[in-house]
Order: sequence, then C-alpha cells, then structure tokens
Amino acid sequence: MKKILLWDMRQPRSNPARLEIDDAIASACVRAGVATAADPAEAGALGAGAAIDPANPTEIVIWSGVAQRVRRVVVPSAVAALALAAGVAVLPGGAVIAGGTPVPVASWQIIGQYNDTGIGPQVTNSITVRALTTQRAKLAANNVTALRCYGQAYYVGGSGGLEIGVGNDVPTRAAALHGSTLLGISPSPVAIPNGSGATLVTEITGLSLSAGAVLDLQKERVLTSGQQSVQTIPYAAGTLPPGVGRRADDGSGASALGTANPSGLSAGTLEGGIWLAYGEHPTYTFGGLADSIYYNNTDAALGDGGLIGAEGRTAEGGGMLRRGFRAAALATGIETPLIMMGRPAAQLSVYRANNAARRQKYPFFNTLILQAFTNDFDTSGGNKTVEQMRVISEAEAADYIAAYEAGPNGGIIPCRVLIALPLPRGANVGALTTTQQRISDFVGLVKAGGVANIAGYYDVNSVFSIPGEPGRIANPAQFNADLIHPAPLGHADGSAYYSAMLQQPVPWIPL
Repeated sequence: MKKILLWDMRQPRSNPARLEIDDAIASACVRAGVATAADPAEAGALGAGAAIDPANPTEIVIWSGVAQRVRRVVVPSAVAALALAAGVAVLPGGAVIAGGTPVPVASWQIIGQYNDTGIGPQVTNSITVRALTTQRAKLAANNVTALRCYGQAYYVGGSGGLEIGVGNDVPTRAAALHGSTLLGISPSPVAIPNGSGATLVTEITGLSLSAGAVLDLQKERVLTSGQQSVQTIPYAAGTLPPGVGRRADDGSGASALGTANPSGLSAGTLEGGIWLAYGEHPTYTFGGLADSIYYNNTDAALGDGGLIGAEGRTAEGGGMLRRGFRAAALATGIETPLIMMGRPAAQLSVYRANNAARRQKYPFFNTLILQAFTNDFDTSGGNKTVEQMRVISEAEAADYIAAYEAGPNGGIIPCRVLIALPLPRGANVGALTTTQQRISDFVGLVKAGGVANIAGYYDVNSVFSIPGEPGRIANPAQFNADLIHPAPLGHADGSAYYSAMLQQPVPWIPL
C-alpha cells in the first residue's frame, strides 16, 4: 500500500484526495501524471516505469487504507482498467472491501426537483397564521435509511441578486409520509434564524426506503402578526395537481401537521423544505445557479416544469432547466435531484459577494450547473469582460468545490462544476454589439477548456444562436420582445436540449 495525492483530472485546481492504495495502482496514477507521492521518499519508486496515457477521465470506486475507506475518484481510463482488473476498484454503484465483496456507497444528498431559492418575502401577516406546504418527491436514491429537512429564512432580491433576511425568525415543523405511513415528524418547532440558508428542522432515522418510493413532505410555519416567511417562484397554485416533483401550497391537502389556520388559508407561494436522504444516490445530483433566463417564462402558469398531460396537468410551467429535468424524469422514471439557486436580474459578479446563505446548500449536491449570466456581459449590466468572467467563474467553481469537499460527502462522492453556455442576446443589426462579442468569445473560451475548475459544459447556446455566431439570435420567436428572455417556444426548445442531455451516460459535454 502506498500513499498518494490524487488530483481530479477534470478539476485540476481542486485540492487533491489523499489515498493509500495498492502499490501498482498508486504507481500508475503517478506515471499518468494525475498524482504524486504523499511521502517524497517514495516518489522515485512510484514514478519508475513507462508513462501511462492520461486520457479519458473515468470515475471508479476504490478502497483506501487499512480501514478500507470507500472513495470515489476520477482517473485516466488506462489506470481505471488496471484497478478494475486487479480487483481493487469497481465502477460507480459499489465499492470494494477485503475479499472483493461489493458494498454500497451511502451519502447525504438532496432528493426531489422542487427546491427553490426564495424570490421575495411573503406579504406581512396582519394576524397570526399557521401556514402549511406539501411537496412530493420520488426517490432516485436506494436503501435510504434517514431523511433530513432544512429550512431557510432569506430571499434573493434587489439588483443583481442580493440575499435579504425575511426580518424575523420562522418557527417551523416538518413531517414525511410514505403513502399512509408516517415516517417521522418534528417533535416541536425549530426557529429558523432570520437570514439562514439551511437550518436543520428535523432528522428522521430508522428508515428502509427504496428507489421509486414517492414521499409526501410537509412543512408548517406559525407566523404571528407582523411576521412573514419566504415566497418563491409561483407554482400556479390551484391549477395543477400535486404531482410528483411539485408542491400544493394552499394547505388543502391532508397533513400530518394538522390543518391551516385560518381554515382554507392560501399560503400562495410559500417555499417548501429542502429535503436530503442518506442512501445510495444516483451518480449525479444537481444544483443550478441561474437567473431569470432559466427561471422565468411567459406561459399562462409558472410551475414545476411538469408537462401538459403528465400526472393530470392541464397547464405547463417552469423555466427551461427545471422543465428539462422534469421531462427527463418522465422519460426515464428517475427523478434526478435538482435544487435551484439564483433570481431574476442576477449577476454572477454580484452573487460572489452576496451568497453566504446559498452557499450553505453547496454540500447538498455533487454537480453544480453554473449558468453564464448574460447580465454580467451586458454593457448596461455588469459590463464585465470575458477575462473578468473567466476569473469570476473559476473562483466560484473553486469555492463550490471547497465547500462540497468540507461537507459530509467530501472525499467519498466526487463533485464537479459545469457551465451552461450563455444564450445570444439582442437584435442582429450590423456589427456585433460589445455584449454579443463577449458572449461569442466566452463560448469559445469555455469550449477550448480555457476556464479552470470546470469539468464540462452544456451547449444550450447552440439551440438559440446562428451557427458559427454564438452572440446572434437565430430565431427571434424563441425570445420575448426584449430579445433576452426566452418565450414559451424558447423554454420548450431549451428544456428539450436538457432532457436529451440528462438521458446520456455522461449528462454533459466533457472537457
């Protein structure tokens, strides 16, 4: 057994993983150039031999040290082949212990596709109210033994996306049901502190749930006169049924927490809980850092992304990312988890200085989709150059990686950052505008691998731009009159792109 420091090939500026593994595999990693000896005295021995092809990043599960700690790592395919042949590693889905017996890799990660950043404060209550929200999530994780519910007491508002506390603590309880079986309930309210991004409300243990189980997830807030809670993107309450992946916010459904007070209280768009499960999750769980281009649409009903006809829906809603995840879930039967973070008018450059609450969620998912905000490039917005956005993007990616690695899944489940290429923007009149040129140049930079800490990208730009001209809109019908925000056609086309990508073995374009 030899100790090495192994770098993730796709995120070379991230901190290396410290492993103690089979001598031959440790040597192969060093000779491929993706690791170095942890003990300088062993550097010569580990580096002896022919160089190994460093191409084709491949994720494997390997055991490390005498304690046989399970680790997921990314190595060149040639190294992966050696480790698999030696019986000291397997492909994701199992890990090796002594004797070669596979055991699962469990972790705490998000479930469901309903999680939101608050978009505003609830209207201040003139009386004491007891508000309920109900949600549903279809588990993609297997062998789930515990659940956690987190709450938040902030929203994202102001120019560029500033985090603002709701102004008061929010006493909260939560409950989870599987069918008619109550899995667990908060014994007493937990006060979510004003401004918190993720406060633990309850933990439910002793469970045995399998992938495909549909959970009813419930939340109660008691708000006295003059207090308010968090409001999120409208979900067309009352027009869509409480299908998998969305919430019914009017408090009319059966609840283990009781009934709304006053009776029939419309909670409108109060946000639901953020739920995590401890179990064997799908390889990728996602967070989307996005602005109004991904959040907003001009359909009659904003919503969870469910498609017309699915689960009884008569109206369609949700921006392209959420809708793409929902379409992929309906096509595959697997509800890949997604949590959205951001707001309209957002700028990544502003977010960097105002994201303490949202960063509390970074350890909850292993794949961050970083939308390239066109507001940053726009001369009337952030007015950032391509070089400035490269630096900002690299810094946020590095901060996500550091936050994730410091969390409960660091060193066990690998993480990665992906860039969603910016959409074209503005009218096609004469020469490219400064904003259009910046968008075009940034698209080229990302595709050339010129942004560090990035594992891959989504070329959603190609769905909207003139071929070979990433800054120019090909079909104005895909956009609203402002030529910035997608129209219903644009959201439909963008969601089709994301749905198709999510159904691929590697659901992004690797760098």
